[in-house]
Formats: sequence, structure tokens, C-alpha cells
Amino acid sequence: MSPREPQGLPSAVPQKLRAAFWWLALLILLAAMLGRPLSLLLTEPAAVQRVVDYLVDDAYYYLGIAANLAEYGESTLDGDTRTNGYQPLWLLMLAGLAAIVGTNPWPLFVATSVLIAAIAALSVALALRWRRTPSAGVAFIAAAGLAIAVLQYPTVFLTGMEPIVALLAFVPMLVLIESPAAQRHLVALSALLAWLFLARIDGLVLSASVALLLIAERGPPARLLRLFSIVVPVALAYFANNQWLFASPVPVSGLAKNIGAPALANWGVLEYAIGAKRPLQVMAGFWLLLEFACWRRGCWTPTFLKSLLVWVTAAIVQSLYYAAFSAWLIWPWYIWLSALSFAVLVARIAHLAFSLIAAKRDQWLAALVLIALLATETDKARSYLRRPIADLKASLRQGPVAIPDTALSFNQLSLEMLDSGFFFAYPRVAMGDRAGGLAYWGRRQLSLVQTEGLTLDAAYLLARKVGKAEHWFETRFALRYWIVDRGHLPMLRDAGGGIEYVIADPIQGRVNLDPPPTFCFGHDTLEYQRSYGAAPTGGTRYVFTFAGRRPCSPAARALIAEAAAGAGLRQLSLPAEYDIVPKGFLYTADEDRDRRIARQRRGTGGP
Repeated sequence: MSPREPQGLPSAVPQKLRAAFWWLALLILLAAMLGRPLSLLLTEPAAVQRVVDYLVDDAYYYLGIAANLAEYGESTLDGDTRTNGYQPLWLLMLAGLAAIVGTNPWPLFVATSVLIAAIAALSVALALRWRRTPSAGVAFIAAAGLAIAVLQYPTVFLTGMEPIVALLAFVPMLVLIESPAAQRHLVALSALLAWLFLARIDGLVLSASVALLLIAERGPPARLLRLFSIVVPVALAYFANNQWLFASPVPVSGLAKNIGAPALANWGVLEYAIGAKRPLQVMAGFWLLLEFACWRRGCWTPTFLKSLLVWVTAAIVQSLYYAAFSAWLIWPWYIWLSALSFAVLVARIAHLAFSLIAAKRDQWLAALVLIALLATETDKARSYLRRPIADLKASLRQGPVAIPDTALSFNQLSLEMLDSGFFFAYPRVAMGDRAGGLAYWGRRQLSLVQTEGLTLDAAYLLARKVGKAEHWFETRFALRYWIVDRGHLPMLRDAGGGIEYVIADPIQGRVNLDPPPTFCFGHDTLEYQRSYGAAPTGGTRYVFTFAGRRPCSPAARALIAEAAAGAGLRQLSLPAEYDIVPKGFLYTADEDRDRRIARQRRGTGGP
């Protein structure tokens, strides 16, 4: 943020050339973004089963809570338990959307998909705000890099999770950081950092990263006060409000995942985070080549290097945090900082390419790199469009069709159960993994208690910690059904040949060692059983009558305790998800290593 920082592209580059690159990136993104909204707008609500998986299951927790907040004024999924198990900015946006379009599942689902596409496109189109300013070069190229990154990481940004709202702050933040007058805009930068914090609270590491940059520049200390002038009060207000309303300063969804796990053991997620940066690593080859070419040709300038340092530092710190202080997997939307680091790197590469063009040196290399960037975006856009185009053709030709069980996803199965009338008289049901879609699409037919604790409250966390969670579920809710989706469900036989189904929840932890709440059922309580899909994402759904549960046998308790302390309940319950080569990220050897570390840190030893 030094006053000597060059601004934008070299002045010799015509405005039309730098704008053309942005226009092409924007148009490719727009074409991709039109696919799913158009498919949904031309799809009959009766054919929802075909398109239900446009959003990931966790997105349906957002939609369910947002609908209840808009309709009843309560932050709850099950209609009874007040929760803060979400990131605030996206939830508030969805609640506002629900207030506008209504809370019926189909229109809110369609409107959410349109909103996601609109935010992605608007975030890139924001570059026009600076088109007549000295910052036009930075804005156009930063926005083009963002367009390419969004399609490179569609699961991070385009499947209904909270990182989508972070896109709106990306281009303004890069413009401010790269501006020669950045020190005059620190309050505006603080507002952007507050936005990113509310988008995801781990975005607070960006504030620390920018602060380190200011300290390294050895400017007046008052700059730090301006930098923190908005983001720190916003963060403190958020924590205080959560403590007041929910008795937990941070989302209970994160706290629930760490129960029963020691710190400094979950190093496998760091390996996943690094692996998820492979597109960044490939792009680094272009980057280093162009850095050398510009240095050799005398046209090197440091534009975007400060931004790259800020975002990469934040991504590294975030990855280390999850490795040291989390216990579950990190899902794609957790790596949003890495994905946006990729966007900055693309912007830096494009800047170097245009610098070569301006210097009339190695123009063939620069043109080749720019074409490769746009070709990469085009390829990702084609991949993203493949499914909505197929769905659109199917809707126009044949309408709703039956999906065979072997191709059925768990949310498609949930829709079939709801359509069949299985849930009558508005029952209260409990379900953990894969429950989001059932909770949202069935919110007019049932009330769903999320048994992993992701949308419960501080009372549940306390019950878990003191070993009273089973009693909490039994006395807190009048449950009709206990539902579970598993690849493998433990079953024991008693001396008389009777079956004892053993259900522990949650099972998603990588390095959690304590047995979670466990309920046992006889075969006479099994109301529903159906297998769906194929490995690795398939499974079997079981529905048990909760009132018919029975005390777990010593053998059942021992089975769960041994699995929790040994190979882990996740490997026991979802074995088909592991060791898928080459696209998998769940490896038995990595998880076994981390679980050995966890046992050593706890002092329980074990192989």
C-alpha cells in the first residue's frame, strides 16, 4: 500500500485490450450462470427430484432456517430449538429472499439458485465501477481472475453455501489494496473485511493478514486503528449477540464437531487443503514463467503481489487452524480462501501477460497464456452446464420420470418418501448425516431434529460433554422416528437370534475418540429400509420407531466405544467413501495416522 505502487496495467496498453479480456471472462461466466436458473424456471415443481441436487445437502439447512426466520421470526430448523449453527450473512440474505418470494420450498429453491447466479455475475461486473478511474486495470483483471476462479471451484461458490457472498467484496478489496492511495481508504477496507468476516467467521484471518502487511510497510500506527475501525466492532458485536441470544459466541455447528477430540491431531485435512490447491499449483507454472520473462524484458511491476500475499497468508493460516483445532473433514466450501487466492494468482498472471504485450516483448507467450486462461474457463463452463442442459432437455421432452434406486441420491430418496405420505400427522423425527434436504423439503410435513448437533444449541453441547446427550434427546423432544443413512449399520444378534441395530450419531468425525450418543433398536421397530445409489455415495436408509428403542446391550456399547477409539466411526459407517483413486480425498492410511496422533495426545496409546 505504498504510494510508489504502480497502478493497473501499463499505460501503453490500450483500454480496449484490457477490457476485452474482462468482457470475455464475464461472458463465459454469464453463459455458465444462465444454465441452472433457466433449467429451473422451465422445470415443473413436480420434477423437483431431477434438480434437487443442484444444492449440496448442507445448503438446505440454511434454507430451512431462513424460511423459519422469515415466516416465524425464529432462528430454528426444527421449529423449537433456537440455533446459530450457520454463517450469518448468507443466512440473513436467504431470510430476506424468503420474505420476498415466500417460504414454500419450490419457489424459494428456485429463487436461491437465481440469487447465486446473480451474485456470481454481479461480483465480476463490479469492475465497471472503476472503468473511468486509474484503477480500471486492476479492477478489470481482478474481476476476470474471479470469473475464472468461480468456475474452477463451483462446489465452493455455486452450490448454496456461504462463500458466494464473499465474492462481492473481492474486486473492491483488491482495488483498495493495490491503490497508491490505499492508506486513505483503510476505513473502506475495514468495511470489506467486516463483510468477509460475516460471510465466514474464519474470514477474520484476512484482517490479521492485512494488518501484517501494514506493519511490514512500517507506516504510522494509526493506520491499524483505521483498519480495525469497522471490522473489530462488527466482530465483537457478532460474538456478544450470539452469546446473548444463543449462549454461544460462535456457531454451535463448529463446536459440536470438536467434542471428544484432542487438538493438534487432524493433519489429514491440511493435506486435503493443499491437494485442493492443485489448480493453484498448476497455474503457478505460468506465473513463474511470466515473472521471469517480465523481469528479463524489463517490464516487471509488483501489481497484485500484495494482494496475493494477503490471500495466500490467510489461506495458509486457515488451513493450519483446521488441522490443529478441528476434528471433522473440511468440505469444499471451507477452502474459499484458497479458491480466492487462485483468483488473485490468475489476476497476477494476466497482469504480467499484458505487461509483456505493452513492452512488445514475448507477445506470443503472453497471448498464449491469456488464451489458455480463457480456454480453461470455457472448459469449466462447459462442465458446469452439462447437467442443467441435460435436465432442461429431459424436462422439455418427457417431464417427470422414475429414477432407479441404483441412481437415486439421498435427497431424491427423501423427496420420494415425502411424496409417498410416509410422514403423516406432522411427526417430529431425528436424523443426522444427510438430513438437510429432508428437513427443508419436508418442513410442511415434519419437524426434523439434527442429531449431529449442527443446528441445535448450547444445551445439547453441554449434554454431549457430560455424557447426557441420550437423555437430552429422550426428554427434550417427543420423537416419532429415528432416521439414519449408512453404508454399514452395525447389527448384533442376541442368544435368541434377535437383531439389535446399533446407531451412533454423529459419525463424521476424523479424530473424535469418544463414543457419541447411541440408541439401539430391535427389528420390530424398523419401519422403513431402502438402499439407494451406488458406491461411494450410496447407502441405506433406516427408519426406526423411537418409542420402541431398547437399552443398548453391553456388547453394543463396547462395539461403538471400540470403533470410536480405534479406526473411527466414520470408517465403520461409510467404508465405501475411502481410498477412491484418483479423485478421492478420504484415505484410510491418512486417517489412521491422525487417529494414532489423537490417541497419543490424549495419552490412551493404542496402535
